[in-house]
Amino acid sequence: MEIKRHRKVQIVVINRENRDEILLLQTKKDRGFHWQNVTGSVEDNEEYFDAAIRELKEETGLPGEIHELDLNFEFTDRWHKHVLEKVYVALVPKSESIILCAQEHQDFKWLKINDINIDNFGYESNWLSFLTTREWIEKNS
Repeated sequence: MEIKRHRKVQIVVINRENRDEILLLQTKKDRGFHWQNVTGSVEDNEEYFDAAIRELKEETGLPGEIHELDLNFEFTDRWHKHVLEKVYVALVPKSESIILCAQEHQDFKWLKINDINIDNFGYESNWLSFLTTREWIEKNS
C-alpha cells in the first residue's frame, strides 16, 4: 500500500537583478524562531508549481520568476505526516517591498550568497536547497 504524502514546496528566493543575494524569513517563536526559505503546503487539486507561485506571494508579497530545481525531500514532519517537498528557485525584484505573512514570520533579511553557511538555516534541507540553487545560478548566469 502506498503511503499518502503531505505535499509541500520550498522556494529559495534570489535577488534577480544581480543574483548574489538570498532572502531568508524568520519564523515566529511558536514556529521555532529559525531562519528559512519560503515553504508551504500544496493545496488539494493544486500542482506543485502553482503552489510555489502562491506561497511566494503569500509569504513575501513578491512576484517572481519560478524555476523547478531537480531536488526533492521526503521526511516526517512535527505532526508525524509523511512529506514530499519539491524545491524551486524564485528570481524576484529586491526593490519591491516585502510583505510578510504575520501568522508565520516575524522578520526577513537579504544575505550575500558568498556569506551564507549552514548556520544561517534552521533545517538542513534549507541548506541543501541553497547549495543546489547556487549551482543553478552558476549554470544559468
